[in-house]
Amino acid sequence: MKSLRLAVLTLALSAPALAQTTVVCCNNGTSSDSPTFTGDPQAPTAARGDNDDSVATTEFVNAATLPSVEIHGVDCADNATDDAPALSAAIVAMAHSGRRVPADCTININSTVQVTTSNWHLAGDGSGWGTTNGPYVKINGNITGFALGDSSTIVEGIRIEGLKFFGVAGGTSQHAFDLSYVKNSHWIYAFFNGFTAPAIIAQSGGVGSGFYNNFTYCWFTANVGPTVYHTKGAAGLAFRHSFWGNNTVGAGYNAADIDISGVWNFVCDFCDFETSAVTREVTAAVHMSGVLGARFENSHFETPSGVWCNAFAWDVCPSAVFENNSFTTGVAATSIWGNGWTKARVSGNHQSLPSGSIAFKSTNATGGNVVTGNVYSAGVTNVLQPTDIDMDTIGRFRADFTSGTLLSRYAIQSITTNGATSFSVLPNGTSTASGVDTYSNSDPTNASVMRIGIDGTAGFVDSAISGSGTLLPLRIRMNGTTAIGVGTTGNVGIPTPSATAGVLLSGSASLNGAATFEVANTSSSDLNALGRVSAKADTSSAFMQAHGSGRTATGYGVNLAGYAEVIGATGNGLLVGTSIATPVIFGSNRQSAMTINTSNNLLVTNSIASINGIATAGSTGGVAPVVGSVSLSGQSATVAATNVVTAAAAGMYRVCWMTQVTTPATTSSSVVVTVGWNNGSAKTSTVGSVDGAVSVASATPSNTLNSTASGCAVVTSAAAQAITYTATYASSGATAMQYALRVVAERLQ
Repeated sequence: MKSLRLAVLTLALSAPALAQTTVVCCNNGTSSDSPTFTGDPQAPTAARGDNDDSVATTEFVNAATLPSVEIHGVDCADNATDDAPALSAAIVAMAHSGRRVPADCTININSTVQVTTSNWHLAGDGSGWGTTNGPYVKINGNITGFALGDSSTIVEGIRIEGLKFFGVAGGTSQHAFDLSYVKNSHWIYAFFNGFTAPAIIAQSGGVGSGFYNNFTYCWFTANVGPTVYHTKGAAGLAFRHSFWGNNTVGAGYNAADIDISGVWNFVCDFCDFETSAVTREVTAAVHMSGVLGARFENSHFETPSGVWCNAFAWDVCPSAVFENNSFTTGVAATSIWGNGWTKARVSGNHQSLPSGSIAFKSTNATGGNVVTGNVYSAGVTNVLQPTDIDMDTIGRFRADFTSGTLLSRYAIQSITTNGATSFSVLPNGTSTASGVDTYSNSDPTNASVMRIGIDGTAGFVDSAISGSGTLLPLRIRMNGTTAIGVGTTGNVGIPTPSATAGVLLSGSASLNGAATFEVANTSSSDLNALGRVSAKADTSSAFMQAHGSGRTATGYGVNLAGYAEVIGATGNGLLVGTSIATPVIFGSNRQSAMTINTSNNLLVTNSIASINGIATAGSTGGVAPVVGSVSLSGQSATVAATNVVTAAAAGMYRVCWMTQVTTPATTSSSVVVTVGWNNGSAKTSTVGSVDGAVSVASATPSNTLNSTASGCAVVTSAAAQAITYTATYASSGATAMQYALRVVAERLQ
């Protein structure tokens, strides 16, 4: 037999290093130095750990690179599960080799595996994903399965894929991964089940750790929540296409599937939360404290509450975004509860909640949360703060404009420092109409409408209606009090109109302290310039008007320029008077010239200067006023000298008298009237008598019934002197004559 001598095969393995091994094989008893093999030569694989001259096959070499643990077969951990450093090295070595953990593999972790190597990929076979097969990683007891990095080493670039992690017989400190010292890593198709404490935890770490870790297509089921507890200040924590179901999250304000704080840019996209074992409203799918820039998109929340945020003292969960999510619960609850949020945006979400639920609840908000375009079940409302904005699915802009202080309510304000603010409403395209409408009802279909607008021909303020709404009067108010009103018939009132009056004036509107209604035309050159107030009925009209200084028209015998006028224009005439027992006074320069008193007597205060263009003279102005009078009847005796008047001033007076026989005497009768006065010395004059035959003064009536005699005497009296009359009586026969006497005194001059 020819022997074949094989060359020495040197295997330099990285972990642990193996001693050089020389293998010699004979062929037909013939040795051969350095033979060359072709094809795919085969050889038996020695047992792992073999250290003799046998040939090392490729299978033996691969196994040798994973010292202490056989990552293959039914029990990948073999008997080395208590050797955490060895297991760590084995896992990392496998990850660097590119090999996948087989589906029938179970890795048992009995103590924490500390990994301080970056940039490696550990993946399951994948054939068992979605089935009851593995590969499985069991975290046995109250431990953290994998601690990635440590206080001196921050690891990154790690990818965990296609593995199922199970918590077995754990406690309050049982975790699958501690991410306190890892960044830029990714878990994909990872399954977490049965953990009695957060499966993923991050509580501390060096500068830069905890950044940009992602979980995609991960499942969290049958755990005791929160399943993720991340309180490490970091950025870029993301969950996408992941599922939470049948986890028990307990009770308490932070009882949630995910509990995070101090994280920037948290993302939850295409996730599904279906936690069922909960006890009260504040139990949530996600609880956040001091999270900046959280985004929840295209996710489904089937929990009593969707997201709850509690603010830190300074960090109030700003800029959170909730878009295109769906919320479903079987009991009344709150979908999104923000305590101290600011600038959150809630839009396009579908709220399928029982009546009485709250879709978005904002408490202690510092401003700017926007709720828009969401779909609500019947009876679902929002609870907002004064600075929040709510625009529902029909495009309404809603915020608390009522309960907040004036300073905290939402308002429109220019961003220009010290700049003025204006609000513009613009038409579109070639349209020329725009406006602002306010309604008296939350349903504008049938309501009263107040409209301010423009239609291309005029700007307008309009009180109108929509549908069967009630037309309301229009009011212009000053500090809540109506100053000008327009009634529903179009009548204008100051302050308010009646149903039939055109313009009413009253109230406190004033010009120089007086209630004033002014119609002004101040032109001095227009020949027709005048200011006019008109009153009109069906057949009559009247004007009160003021003529401009440039007018040349005449009236009343004068040029009307500069005159004010009251004129009856149509109808039966102009009536001037009062409707109550008060006088009508005429005068100039606020001095009375003539008064119509309450008995409708005309009283002239001063002289009448002319009559029919003829000037009068004297203190009485050409008109003799009556200064005294006497009226007697049934007289049958002499009347001794009696005052008619005491002269108020020295001057000329006229005394007239008339006697009338009211009962003739049987035979004859007479009455002689004598006037007396004093012009410095007493004077007496017999001015008339009735004796049946002769009258001293004028006519001579007979001694017959109603026979009269009269006369006048013009006298000059000194001031304060009496002007008297005397009636001397005589009668003959059985029947005595009776008479009536009237005496009147007038002042002539």
